[in-house]
Parts: sequence; C-alpha cells; structure tokens
Amino acid sequence: MNAADSVSAEWLSYLGRHVVALSIEVAGERIAVVGGRTGSAEAVRVESARTDMTDLLDTLGRGRFLEVPAIQDGEPRRMRLERQATGIELAVLRLRGVDLVARWWIASADVPTLIAALRRAFTELDTREALAGMEAS
Repeated sequence: MNAADSVSAEWLSYLGRHVVALSIEVAGERIAVVGGRTGSAEAVRVESARTDMTDLLDTLGRGRFLEVPAIQDGEPRRMRLERQATGIELAVLRLRGVDLVARWWIASADVPTLIAALRRAFTELDTREALAGMEAS
C-alpha cells in the first residue's frame, strides 16, 4: 500500500478535533484502519475481516449505519460507521458498554478517497491470495 491509501480525517475527542490522516492497510487476511492525532503516540489500529469490510464499503456507498466486529491489539472491538449529511463518522468501541476507543470524521468530499483506498486494499488481498494459490500448486 502507498501514501495514496490514506484519507484526510479528523480525530474527534472530548477536547476537540485534530486533523489526521486515516490509513487503510492490508494486515494478513484482514484490512486495517489506522489513525490518530497528528504528532501523538495515540494512533489507533483496528482490523476487520474482509467480509465485514465489504459490508462497510457497501455502507459507504449507499447505507446510513453499520457496526462490524473488529480487533485492536488482539482485543475484540466493534467498528461503527454512521453516515450523516456532511460526512461519515467512523468509531471504534470496546465490546462492553459503549466505551469509545477512537472516533474519526471523514467529510463528504473525502469519502470517495476512502472508498478508493478500501477497493485497493481488496485488490491487494486478491493478488496475495492468487499468488499464494500459485505457490501452493
């Protein structure tokens, strides 16, 4: 993956908003979303299965709300996507209660960039699977 696979976003916290780059990466057989505050060690990396990220991609295109299972540092999480009039809110939650781990805002103008980054991640997964299949035969 390359630098083109990140999208401009805002890290939303109780203390305000911080401009960040939200990255989409391939992590083994999963797709990861990585983002945090600029200049801070508070980056969050959450991974989700291909099928769940496919649902997320579909929701970006035409849905309003979706929650999928995810993993952060080996711990189960939920990733929630909510479309609003001016953009998308993407949040990571702990399983118990509604404890918020991270929350990002992607403006409507940047959603096509996010969709393109997710599609490239799927293409990379397809390529890896094809190469693995060729090596196995």
